[in-house]
Amino acid sequence: MNFNILIAEDEEEIVDLLKLYLEKENLLVIPAYNGQEAWNIIENNKIDLALLDIMMPKLNGYELTKKIRSKYDIPIIILSAKQMDSDKILGLDLGADDYISKPFNPLEVLARIKTQLRRSYNYNINLGGITQSNIIKLGELLLDENSFRLTKNKKEIVLTPTEFKIIHLLMNSPGRVHTKSQIFENIKGDYFYGDDNTLMVHISKLREKIEDNPKKGKRFYFTLINNYILFTISTLIIIFIVISVGIFKLIGLFTFISEEDNINKQIALLEKGQYESIDFNHILNREGWIEIINEDYQVIYSKGNLEKIRSSYTKTELDSILYPTSIPYSVKKYDFKSNTGENLMIISKIPKGNITYKYIKDGISRLIILFIGLYVLNIIFFIRWLTKKVNEPLVKINKAMKDFAETNEEIYLDYEGEEEFVRICNNFNNFVRRLKAIEREKNVLEESRQKILTDISHDLKTPITTIRGYAKAISEGLVTEEDDINKYLNIIYKKSNKVTELINLLFEYVKLRHPDFELNMTTNDLGEFIREIIAKNYEYIDDKGFSLVLSIPEKQLRMDFDKNQLERAISNLISNILKYNDPGTSIKVVVKETKSQYIIIVADNGLGIPKHIRNDIFLPFVTGDESRNTNGGTGLGLSITKEIIEKHGGDIKLISSEENEYITQFVIFFKKIQK
Repeated sequence: MNFNILIAEDEEEIVDLLKLYLEKENLLVIPAYNGQEAWNIIENNKIDLALLDIMMPKLNGYELTKKIRSKYDIPIIILSAKQMDSDKILGLDLGADDYISKPFNPLEVLARIKTQLRRSYNYNINLGGITQSNIIKLGELLLDENSFRLTKNKKEIVLTPTEFKIIHLLMNSPGRVHTKSQIFENIKGDYFYGDDNTLMVHISKLREKIEDNPKKGKRFYFTLINNYILFTISTLIIIFIVISVGIFKLIGLFTFISEEDNINKQIALLEKGQYESIDFNHILNREGWIEIINEDYQVIYSKGNLEKIRSSYTKTELDSILYPTSIPYSVKKYDFKSNTGENLMIISKIPKGNITYKYIKDGISRLIILFIGLYVLNIIFFIRWLTKKVNEPLVKINKAMKDFAETNEEIYLDYEGEEEFVRICNNFNNFVRRLKAIEREKNVLEESRQKILTDISHDLKTPITTIRGYAKAISEGLVTEEDDINKYLNIIYKKSNKVTELINLLFEYVKLRHPDFELNMTTNDLGEFIREIIAKNYEYIDDKGFSLVLSIPEKQLRMDFDKNQLERAISNLISNILKYNDPGTSIKVVVKETKSQYIIIVADNGLGIPKHIRNDIFLPFVTGDESRNTNGGTGLGLSITKEIIEKHGGDIKLISSEENEYITQFVIFFKKIQK
C-alpha cells in the first residue's frame, strides 16, 4: 500500500534529501515550502502523514499542527532545529505524535515515519472488518475502538492518535499499574531507552481532558457554623438535663420525694418492725426526724435530729403536732399495721427553714456542678473534633513544606474540603510554583550564556543536515547520475560557506562582548567617513535596484571612533535593508549634529519590520524572516551593530512606523567631543 507523505519544509534541499530516502521505500512525497501551502495540500489531497518544520513562512509549524489536529487525525511528526524541552512540549501539546531534532539521520526519520504508518495502518486493518461497535466502558468513560471516540457522561473528548493509544491501553487493563517504559513500548512499538518527556506530556494532557475539575470545597465558616449549631444543641441538651434534675429536686421539695411512695416501698420492713433498715435519708438530710407511735401514743422508735427525746404523747399534744398553727415544722403522718395487727403511725418532722433555703442551696450547688461537668465535657469533645478538622490540612501543609525544604522537589498538595483550606493548599502550590519559577529564572541567566551557542547551533543544523545527508547519500551510492552528484556537491559547497559565515560572525560577536576587547580609537571626520562607506557599497546598492538619498553636512564632524568596527556597524544596517526588501526600495542616510550629539539615520521605505519582533530586533538571532531560512540573514548583524555602537558609548534605536515616508529608521546617537 502506498502512503502519501506531506513534507512541509522551507529548505528545498532538506525536502529533496528526505524525498531521496522516502521514495526508495515507495512512499509518495508531496512537498510544501510554507505552512499555508501545506494546509491547502491537506485540504485537497489524501495525506497519510505530515512531516512539519516549525519555522516556516506564512504559517508556522505550531499553527499548522493546531489546524490539522482540529480537523484531521493523521499522524504528525515535527522536524525542527528547535530542541529545547519547551519547544517539544508545545509541539506535542498541540497534537504532534513525534518530534525529531535537526540535524537528523535520514534513516532515523524514515524509521519513525514507518512506525507511525505501521501503527495507524494496523489500527485501520484490525478494525476494518468489524461491523458492530466495540466499546470499552470504564466508569464514566466510553471508548469506541471503531470510531476512535472517547466520551464521558455522553460528552465527546477529542483525542490525538497518541492519546487514544494511551487511553486504549489503560482502559483495556483497569487496575493494572503500567510503568513509563511499558506505556512507551506499547504505544510506540519501540524499545524504551530512557526518560522521554514526550510521553509525559501526552499523559499530562490526557489527564487534563478526562479528569473532572477539582470540586469546590464548602467554606470553613459554614463548618464552624454547623459545629457551633451542634455545640449549641448539645449545650441545650445539657441544660435540659440539668433543669430536669432540678425539677425533680423541686418536686422532692414539696412532696418529700413522694414520701408515701417511699413508705409503701418499705411497708414490709415496717410491718416486721425492722425500723433500722428503713431508708429515711430524704428526711434526715434536711435535719428532720421521724417517730413511730402506737395506739397508746407511746413512741416506740425515733431517729434523726430530735429537739427532745420523748417516750409518749398525750392526745392533745399529738393533735397539736399533726394540726399545727404556728409550729415551725413541716409534719407528715402515715398509718400502718404491724404483723401483730397493732395500729401504728409514722410522724416525720422537718424544720421549715431547712426545707426551703438549705435544700434549694444544696440543690442549686449540685445542679451547677452537674452543668459545669457536662459543659466542660462538651467543650473538650468539640475542641478535639475541631482540632482534628483543622489539623488535617495543616499536617499535610507542614509535611509538604518539610519535604519541599529537604528535597527541593516540586511537591503539590491535593486537598478536598473547606474552601479556606483549599485556598491555603492552592496558595502553597502557587508558592512552590513561584519558587521553582524564580529558580528557573535564575537558571535563565546561566542559560543566557549558552544562548549564543544554542542559537548558532540552530542556524548551523540546517546546512549541516544538508551537508551530512547528501554526503551520506553520495557515499552510499544512492545517487549515481553524474549531474546529480555534481548538483549535490555544489549544494554541499554552498552550505559549507554558509557554515563558515555563521562561525565568523559568531566569532566577531563573541569577541565584541569579551571584557578584554578594546577599540582602536582615532579622531576622524564622521561625515566624510560615512561618505566613504556609502561609496564602497554604492555599486552593490545600484545592482540590487535600490535608490539612495544622502544628507551629510559639509563641515567636519570630529569624533573618536574605531574605523573598522564602525564601518562594520553601518554596513550591517545597509546590508540588512538590501537583504529584506524588494528592488525599488529607497535607502536614506542622514548625518546631523545637535549641541551635544552626532546623529546618524539609516532608513528605508521598504517592507518594514514585523511588529512582533521590533522590540527584540537587536537580540542575537532575531531576523525578519520567521522561518530563519538559510537563504536569509543570520540574525547576528544587528546584534553586532548594537555592540559596536555601545562600545563607542553611543546608542541605537529602531523607529518603525507605517505613517512615515521611511517606514524603518535606525537612529544612532553619539556624544560630541567636549572641547
